[in-house]
Amino acid sequence: MKHAAPEEPPREGIRILLLASEGQNERKIRELLGGDDIRREDSRNGARAALDSGAFDLIISNNSLPALQALEALRLIREQDRKVRFIAIFDSLDAETSIELTKLGISAMLLRSRIEEIPDLLKDLFGASRSDAPDLLLAPHLNRYLSVGLNRTWDMVVITNARGKILWVNRAFEERTGWDRAEAIGQNPRILKGKEQTPGLYENLWATLLSGKVWRGSFINRRRNGEFYPEETTITPVRNAEGGLEAFVAVKRDVSERLHLEEDLRLAHKLDALGRMAGGIAHHFNNLMTAALASTEIIQLKMGPSEEFREEIDNIRGVLGKASELTKHLLSMSSHQFYSWENLELNSFVEEELRKLRKLLPENILLDFKKTTSPLIIRADREHLAQALLNIMLNARDALPSGGQVELSCDRQEPQSAQDSRAEVPEYARMIIADDGPGMDTKTLARAFDPFYTTRGELGRVGLGLNIVHGIIQQHGGYLEVDSAPGRGSKFSIYLPLSEGRDAEKQDLEEGRISPSAPEPEEATQEPEGETPEEKTLAPILVVEDEAPLRRAMVRILSSLHFESVPVSSAEIALELIEKGLKPLLIISDVKLPMMSGPELLRALRKKENPAPFLFCSGFSREDLDREFSDFERVNFISKPFNAQELEAAIQETLRS
Repeated sequence: MKHAAPEEPPREGIRILLLASEGQNERKIRELLGGDDIRREDSRNGARAALDSGAFDLIISNNSLPALQALEALRLIREQDRKVRFIAIFDSLDAETSIELTKLGISAMLLRSRIEEIPDLLKDLFGASRSDAPDLLLAPHLNRYLSVGLNRTWDMVVITNARGKILWVNRAFEERTGWDRAEAIGQNPRILKGKEQTPGLYENLWATLLSGKVWRGSFINRRRNGEFYPEETTITPVRNAEGGLEAFVAVKRDVSERLHLEEDLRLAHKLDALGRMAGGIAHHFNNLMTAALASTEIIQLKMGPSEEFREEIDNIRGVLGKASELTKHLLSMSSHQFYSWENLELNSFVEEELRKLRKLLPENILLDFKKTTSPLIIRADREHLAQALLNIMLNARDALPSGGQVELSCDRQEPQSAQDSRAEVPEYARMIIADDGPGMDTKTLARAFDPFYTTRGELGRVGLGLNIVHGIIQQHGGYLEVDSAPGRGSKFSIYLPLSEGRDAEKQDLEEGRISPSAPEPEEATQEPEGETPEEKTLAPILVVEDEAPLRRAMVRILSSLHFESVPVSSAEIALELIEKGLKPLLIISDVKLPMMSGPELLRALRKKENPAPFLFCSGFSREDLDREFSDFERVNFISKPFNAQELEAAIQETLRS
């Protein structure tokens, strides 16, 4: 929530002489300074007479006035030894003219494009003698405090006169740049100029400083030994008692170490993303191979003793076996990290994370967060969701080297259209992160999710990190949208399922359209020919698997083994079925499920003192997952892919435990 700035006391009327032709921004200036007494002169004689009268507190000179340009007008004033404040307005700044005006003690030079800044500039000019005056209590010790403090500060400090000549540097400057103080004094800061800078950087810098404003930005500078280094700089103009520009104080921070750490962090994130991708691919492949193996089993059962296609079936099994070996290599790249799910209120989560992220952002980036009045409860992994937010915020920071604004908001959002494949979730919580940076062009936007793509090679960065964000959001059952174009910033919209939302299957269950003890309608188990219902197991096996092809394959395998089955797509639905009265002979559950994991389902049932035996299946090995369920009894594990005989053996072993 933004706090309103305290109201400033009204400024007393100022007598202003405007040297400008009729229409030369006169109307705009009068609108901006409506409470001040403004007299306009556009002839040489009229301007001279007005200047000779000495009846003005401020002179604003339009440099394009043919009769009397700004430099000549200021010379006339100084010849009269007058200390009146003087502002010149230019279409473009000329270096030679700027230097001459600075020597004469001009108060500010303002580009016509920045004329809106005149009211703030007047506040600075006519309040400078009061606001910038040293505290009288500190005055006797001020020089010593400044000398000791500035010399021992970690950041480099450089003080120049109004023409850019170095007057003083601190020890940090000597240590970081390699220039001794004696060598640097009298030089221009151009001795540090390194690689080609951002286009327009110096024009913006001088336009800001000569208008009396503080400038913040970044350089690629060079040490005395020729080594380049990145630097963040704040330059503050200093005025004398008469309001003229007298000096500039630059505080410069060498950010090489920080950027190296960020590079290491981004590289770690990239490798982590690759590991997650490898693990996800392997997990998906194992599901597909299990389904394929099940199909070969069913075909063989249908064929009976026929040898006609046995060789082809054996060949398919052999190929699937080799594919299984490849997935093990992919799994060796995976970090095998599990998500720790909890119910989070999104507004509170974002507020908490922004307090931490504020420390990573420079002061010239403003943060604005708008939250909903009603809570947005999502099922999420706090650590991974925080990582996604961090990556987007770091991208926003990098897009705003000279400062800007980042706006965050949370709201409730319905699916975009009925045709949207994500429309199975009734409502989403949406988190928007928008910056007012330069935006991304079509080429950059098209490759934004490439793990190896970078737009910041100049500073050694390794990528945008959006592939990590995309993977995390997908793991949460959500999706990510990016809207960006040159000149209008970037907006990231993260959609996360609201935990109070119900999918269609759960809705059916609540409304009684699915019996708690019946299989899914489209997957109802077919009785093999020649069998009677009495030969079937009375209690069903509950199959918890989110992949539909594998779920159907499991039903067919269990049917071939004479087991009744109830297949469901999530642990939440399985838990609700059991709470409504289902007493399964056995629960076969995938370990990694979209929201509540298999081990979390096991813990939930054990807390309710439900002793149902568990058979976990996963593409990961038992050793990788054992910590997830090693403390519980009547739990077994089978690795994907598996065939009917392996599944039957695992079921019998689990039931005997």
